[in-house]
Amino acid sequence: MKHAGFDGKFFDMKTAIVDDKHRIRIPDLKPGQVFVYEIADDAVKLTPVKAEENIPIVNPIKQPDGSYHWPVDLSREEISAAIRADRDSR
Repeated sequence: MKHAGFDGKFFDMKTAIVDDKHRIRIPDLKPGQVFVYEIADDAVKLTPVKAEENIPIVNPIKQPDGSYHWPVDLSREEISAAIRADRDSR
């Protein structure tokens, strides 16, 4: 007898506890692995992603009037291409 909706796979469920520094230890994972996470309906879903080594980081410079200035001028097309590439990589 086959139950409708059951494909015969069983998932190994384990418990992980978050410590006071917001860390979770999962022994089956390798150090340095990168994940994106989603939280929905009291469930946390971890999805492994390929770590990008060439992520550009631009730190803003605070001006005396309290506003911020970006030291690199990016065109609208460069910003759109970067957002599109990030979205497509997921």
